[in-house]
Amino acid sequence: MRLPHALLPAVAALVAAVPATAGQGPAARAARAARAPAPAPRCRTAELAVALVRSPGGGAAGSVYQELAFTNRGRGTCALIGHPGVSFVAGGDGHRVGAAARRVAPPRPARVVLARRARAIATLRIARTADFPPSDCRPRRVRGLRVYPPGATAAAFVRRPGTACSSRADAQLSVTAVRAGRPPG
Repeated sequence: MRLPHALLPAVAALVAAVPATAGQGPAARAARAARAPAPAPRCRTAELAVALVRSPGGGAAGSVYQELAFTNRGRGTCALIGHPGVSFVAGGDGHRVGAAARRVAPPRPARVVLARRARAIATLRIARTADFPPSDCRPRRVRGLRVYPPGATAAAFVRRPGTACSSRADAQLSVTAVRAGRPPG
């Protein structure tokens, strides 16, 4: 079959356009999605070892800075994004003492993917109890910290005996979003 000479440019344009749209249909997108690795699931509290480690610099006027470390002890890769929830706890029942940690910058946290044994950290600032007026602070003995990994509904306990303000008016704690950390050493 011979095409009329006048139709040749239109046919050539149509043939040239086919490769640009080929592979864009639903079947092609599904095939590409099946080949792409699945994103790492969110880390669960049970998969993480949570601990306080020394922070370079360590302190400033009236505050102590420590790194809150989240180490993946699970079998596979998982991810964290955002700020952990942190508060002081006391007593055998682990009741909260004082205000929960205030979240500080960055405003848009990064997703941290943790391979097995990899670590993410968040910087925890703890204001000295002695720097608050006792009548406002109402100091109490504490056993440690209740820590919720970002996005988790189950908490981990981190031992840190001391004294904390029981007043919820001022946050004695502040915490940054998680970021990639050095491997445990």
